[in-house]
Amino acid sequence: MSSFSAYYDHLMPDLPGCTKALLDVHLLRVARDFCSKTGIWRQELTAVNLVATQATYTLTTPSSSALVRVVRLTVADELLWLDGEDDNNEYPKYERNKPPFSLSNDLTQITLIADETPAASLALGLKTTATLQPSTTAITLPDFLLSQHMEAIKAGTLSGLMKMMKKPWSNPGLSGEYRNEWNTLTNRAAYQAQVGNTGKLLRVKKWG
Repeated sequence: MSSFSAYYDHLMPDLPGCTKALLDVHLLRVARDFCSKTGIWRQELTAVNLVATQATYTLTTPSSSALVRVVRLTVADELLWLDGEDDNNEYPKYERNKPPFSLSNDLTQITLIADETPAASLALGLKTTATLQPSTTAITLPDFLLSQHMEAIKAGTLSGLMKMMKKPWSNPGLSGEYRNEWNTLTNRAAYQAQVGNTGKLLRVKKWG
């Protein structure tokens, strides 16, 4: 994981008088937005023990991260649902637009539909892959944002800060140019995530 300070040399020269505390706020906001919109941070979550007749289970994301959405679900070694196509030519039981589960409002729990509630317990029987974003309290960011998507994070951060009025770094015109660059790079990253060219962390699985 990379500290916010790793971004300072790329940003501070264009922001005379901006405090690091204010920069951190915008940097985190942009990183969260980027990950949420692109789905570029994709990772297999910790497997959960199935309990007989229990439909709802808690999902655990890595430290300093928050779940955006579930993109793959396997229960008792059966692939039930997949948001997209799989490299191994596996065919999920349910169609993409009919997920056999729901998520709680805070995105911390998954509830299986009645037909998929397990009849028997099974250790590590519920497996999910999810897209993630930095949590609202994160003080570090995934390394791949710095190494692969620095220009997008820079453009989004500078666009937001330069839009602020009556600041030493205010520049509405340049803010608009950075906003256009941010949109272009974000759309490109979203496409890369769709075809599997993602920044991989830990057990991130290539997505076809």
